Amino acid sequence: MAHSYVTASDLPQALPVFPLDGALLLPRGQLPLNIFEPRYLNMIDDVMAGDRLIGMIQTTGGSRERPALAPIGCAGRITHFAETSDGRYLITLTGVARFRVTRCPRATAPSGRPTGATGAAAPGGRSTRGRAMSTIARSTGSRPRPKS
Repeated sequence: MAHSYVTASDLPQALPVFPLDGALLLPRGQLPLNIFEPRYLNMIDDVMAGDRLIGMIQTTGGSRERPALAPIGCAGRITHFAETSDGRYLITLTGVARFRVTRCPRATAPSGRPTGATGAAAPGGRSTRGRAMSTIARSTGSRPRPKS
């Protein structure tokens, strides 16, 4: 059964983030993505085993391995998933709520591999298992649409 996000406080404290310039996700919007880089394939594997949430965010410079993040992103839930014969993932994210970046420390996933950072979207949530970028954030107050 899918988790219902009624308020921003229902979101987990930690979100793995996918920094991707030119891709904009808004609350209640949908964003199709073609995932092929190993670090993001690993991140999707981890979130599919959990709450299926990732944060989409733009970059503002930095390196490819450690980009500087824009101050605001949008948490999205994977609502469609398909694996191709060549190992890529075709996913659709549905926007849940905006978040504000508060810090980006380095951390390690439960698997022992580095995640790049850890973070939060709202108080009282679950921890992330993403292996790619994550970020500490606070909800900007957008109210996610309840599940029917």
